[in-house]
Amino acid sequence: MALLRVAARAHPERVALVDDRERLRYGELWRRAEVTAVALHEGYGGQAGQRVAIACRNHAAAITAIIAGSRLGAHVYLVNPELSGDQLRALDARLRLFLRRVSCISGPASRAHDRGARHAFPVAP
Repeated sequence: MALLRVAARAHPERVALVDDRERLRYGELWRRAEVTAVALHEGYGGQAGQRVAIACRNHAAAITAIIAGSRLGAHVYLVNPELSGDQLRALDARLRLFLRRVSCISGPASRAHDRGARHAFPVAP
């Protein structure tokens, strides 16, 4: 986290991530991660020490979600986005995660690209 923050301050316009949809600069990556961390905290009760599972395809939104979870001090678990409903329920029972389906990418242009992304957010430590 500290290195990303330093890079965002020192080189906000340098490219940090490139995927098949977009190029994210360090400053924008940091801003998106901060916004996502606030949403996790305020919207889902995310906080330090909680388990946060992220099921997201390989793109910039996955990295943003990982950074946001880490920013909260949560324990981040990466989950295969192709898991079936039964597999997700078993994971939920085992890790005690509250599962909700949300978009893995922010922004109206990006949402259309990601119809199968899921994040799992905890409701209690």
